[in-house]
Amino acid sequence: MIVELAPDAVLVVDERGRIELANRAAEVMFGCGRDSLIGLNVDALVPDARRELHRRHREVFATVPQARPMGVGVDLWARRADGSEVAVDISLSPVTFGHGPRIVAIVREVTEHRHEEQETRRRLILADEERIGALLQERITTRLSAAGLALEAAMNRASPEVAHRLRDVIDELDAVLLEIRTAVFGGQ
Repeated sequence: MIVELAPDAVLVVDERGRIELANRAAEVMFGCGRDSLIGLNVDALVPDARRELHRRHREVFATVPQARPMGVGVDLWARRADGSEVAVDISLSPVTFGHGPRIVAIVREVTEHRHEEQETRRRLILADEERIGALLQERITTRLSAAGLALEAAMNRASPEVAHRLRDVIDELDAVLLEIRTAVFGGQ
């Protein structure tokens, strides 16, 4: 049968959610033999925390079945026989053959792809943090330093009382600069 050649898991599910057909790739993905898959409710292949929601979605889909990817914009997970979870993409197609309507589910493991996406997001976040840090260094700390220097120049022309107050402001600016450098640059 052609589904045996498919690299992805192929499941044929009846209107009650019972698996009627599973290919070899499904056995490998879910970590159990075809005999264990056939007759099993497809909800059993969903992690416990998502099982009830999946059951409700499956029942709604059965009322108006149409070919579509499942869970667009949502991370989908499948549960293996050993209880471990695997990231998946699923495409659903309604078909009619044999004893009535069925759903063909093509399940592709995407764990590595998800890890790559997460790593890309992490790198983008780090790049943004570096860019923001550079902007802080360039704009804020430079302006605060310039303000401190201007105050020091004004101190030389001020009365002793005003000069003392200006020294307090300069010291506060220095403390703020140190806090920014420590928070953003780790004390650089």
